[in-house]
Amino acid sequence: RSNPFNVDALNWFIDHVLPLLNKDIRICVIGRICNRIPDHDSIEKFFFVDNLKDYYHKSKIAICPMLGGTGIKIKVVEALSFGIPVVGTDKAVDGFFQKTGNGCQVSDDPQKFADMIMQLNSDPALYEKQKEDAIRFFKNNFTEDKAIELWKSILN
Repeated sequence: RSNPFNVDALNWFIDHVLPLLNKDIRICVIGRICNRIPDHDSIEKFFFVDNLKDYYHKSKIAICPMLGGTGIKIKVVEALSFGIPVVGTDKAVDGFFQKTGNGCQVSDDPQKFADMIMQLNSDPALYEKQKEDAIRFFKNNFTEDKAIELWKSILN
């Protein structure tokens, strides 16, 4: 069974954003959610993969079109750990203390969401800046050393 927030998010993306994208943009979807979304020429579905790392290394941009739910989105943090810029809705950065300069571009407007994907895909300077922001934000907030530092500050 797929998380209903994930299903709603992906259906919003497919219905409202995907039609606005260039046809040469390929979207990779991995997991059981593939059972809950329609087939589309621009979407590659993988119901199960042995190693997500292989797919992250092949990806240029991650998307997080979440419309509901709470808390940090682990897939956003995971993408940032690989230095992959994220395009998401406001919910994509839930739980982040730093809402900008974090490797994520954010909008709940379908046209702006699509524009951000296309701009990252076509502007090498912007892409590199977002990639650098993603790496820096991850290192400053989510590494093992940062977690230990946080726990020590809480326990003292």
